Amino acid sequence: SGNLTQSNPLSIYGTANITANGNITLTNNSNNFGPIILIGNATASNTKNISINENNTMNLRTVTMAAGAGGNFTATSVNADIISSGFGGVKPGGTIATPGTGVVTLVATNGNITVGDATTDFPTSGGVVFNAKNVSLSVLGNSVLTLGAVSTSSVATTLTVTSAIGSIANAGNIVVSGNASFTTGNGNISLNQSGDQFGGLKFSGNQVNVIQSNSMNILTGSSAIGASNLASTGNITVVNSGSGGVASFGNTVSLIASGTIILPKMISVGGTLTVNAAGAKDLSALSLAGDLSSKTPVNLGTGAYSAPQP
Repeated sequence: SGNLTQSNPLSIYGTANITANGNITLTNNSNNFGPIILIGNATASNTKNISINENNTMNLRTVTMAAGAGGNFTATSVNADIISSGFGGVKPGGTIATPGTGVVTLVATNGNITVGDATTDFPTSGGVVFNAKNVSLSVLGNSVLTLGAVSTSSVATTLTVTSAIGSIANAGNIVVSGNASFTTGNGNISLNQSGDQFGGLKFSGNQVNVIQSNSMNILTGSSAIGASNLASTGNITVVNSGSGGVASFGNTVSLIASGTIILPKMISVGGTLTVNAAGAKDLSALSLAGDLSSKTPVNLGTGAYSAPQP
């Protein structure tokens, strides 16, 4: 009971306050809203979904769902962007104390997605799915930010994900044709789905674990404090991001590639570097003392190995 639906397009140019105990289904593609406040009161035992479409730019001001909610949240901008404004607390999924299990889906195939501030979190284990040109998600991080969802691919041209105090996890394939950047404070970054693809990869976090189904281009400026593992079904190398610097690893790092591992003098490793590849493993541009903390790399795999300089 308590479902909220529509029969005609809605044009609300001021703040749209929308609350229901049941499903919220406002999916007319001609809808136009001002800032949107969405409150779904369905309980965990009474799974209800929230779906809302906007013809132009969708401005999410506040999104609240019940503790342990099992329903999905879907927001679609038909012709423009999805944004958030007003520090109103965009928290689809569940609550920080009791995260939900539904999937959060953000779609702006003709625009960009820019959602997040210090009051934003996605408290659900179901994951956050996105489909847009340029995607930026920024959360406080009181809840783990889980990207993607089972059996669903998230797609973007560029992707920027930031969790100020939490960790970033992965539940479904992420396909980014351009650069993808993942930043945490002291949290971990785990992107472990077999179909993940990034044009360029930049990261900053504690332990960093990434699997890619294409060649891995690690961008300079990347950093990992803790032990890290990076694997690719293609090649692995380090690429200048345009701002100089190096890719920095404060602890051990394992690189595994089906193709080659070729490391230019743009990497710094504080622990032991392990390289494992079927193709060539070329570390000859590196200095053992200057780049690898005088720790001899571990060479695994069948490919030819070129050791670093002294």
